[in-house]
Amino acid sequence: MKWFSHRRLILTEALLIAGLAQMAAHGWIVAQSQLPGAVRVVLSMALVVGVFGGLLVVFQRSVSWGLNQTVATIRRTGLVTHVLPHILLLTGLFWGYARFWGLDGVILRELLSAVSL
Repeated sequence: MKWFSHRRLILTEALLIAGLAQMAAHGWIVAQSQLPGAVRVVLSMALVVGVFGGLLVVFQRSVSWGLNQTVATIRRTGLVTHVLPHILLLTGLFWGYARFWGLDGVILRELLSAVSL
């Protein structure tokens, strides 16, 4: 899948980090939702990527040389080192968004409830 390329993942992570700083302006979107906590967090993350999608193109063009060098280095090191940092960063961003919205406890309870079924 081309969307899951290392370059796209790095750019997506950069957008999510920038979006986390802007989430205060979007507080009412999640606060009014009656959806489960994890769904609200994923939707807020998707909203940030959607809103900042245009910036993705500009950012990609401005840093393409550095990204090419990083991608080449990571490809030489293997799949685990290629995928693991993205898994860790995206998981951290998910919990950062959850904590920002005060949903980290809600999500933990939902996960524990789902596991104990």
